[in-house]
Amino acid sequence: MVYEDFTTYTEVDPNNHITVASATHVDFICYKTEDARLYKDYGINHFGDFEHKIDVRLVSATGNSVNLWCHALTNELDDLKGLCDAKKTFVSCLRYQTTTEGRIFLWESYNGINYTQYYVLSGGGLNVWYYLTIKKSGTSLTCKIYSDSARTNLLATLSLTLQANHKFRYLHVCQTWNDGDASVGTDDIENLDLQEAAVGIASKRLLVGVGL
Repeated sequence: MVYEDFTTYTEVDPNNHITVASATHVDFICYKTEDARLYKDYGINHFGDFEHKIDVRLVSATGNSVNLWCHALTNELDDLKGLCDAKKTFVSCLRYQTTTEGRIFLWESYNGINYTQYYVLSGGGLNVWYYLTIKKSGTSLTCKIYSDSARTNLLATLSLTLQANHKFRYLHVCQTWNDGDASVGTDDIENLDLQEAAVGIASKRLLVGVGL
């Protein structure tokens, strides 16, 4: 596996709430009163079908509801509420926390309408690592949630049928939903594996096998 190097990503962070602690790990203090994000431009239509792996932990949460957006694909740059308000399309996974409950969401925003499915975490889920595998194939989007880094203990599979076969340009490993709420979350995000190198090697071997 080859993890993404977060030091090569672009940081929009007016209040210094994003810390790239190492090439593969991000500390994020997520405020819902600002626009902040860490992202990379992969080029127009780069992300069609894909399978990505990422690990996430919400360490602490204060306030009514915390949204930790740990994986988002977009074609424009703004906070995700801004994109939703502008009726832009994106897909995302987020770790959500209220005073009584923790959830992991799979999310599509299309034409200003949000389509979601979520899993309620046992015991609230605070300060617990979750290991996500996010896959898109055509109009099928899934997120498998595991409790272990080897991804052998499957807790749940979230699934959405997308409104169209989207393609995306920008990959975000942390993002805000700027709605003015005072809630704050402290988060860890790490080990993003796009698995693109493995796909490329497999394709090359297939071509060699047919003599091309």
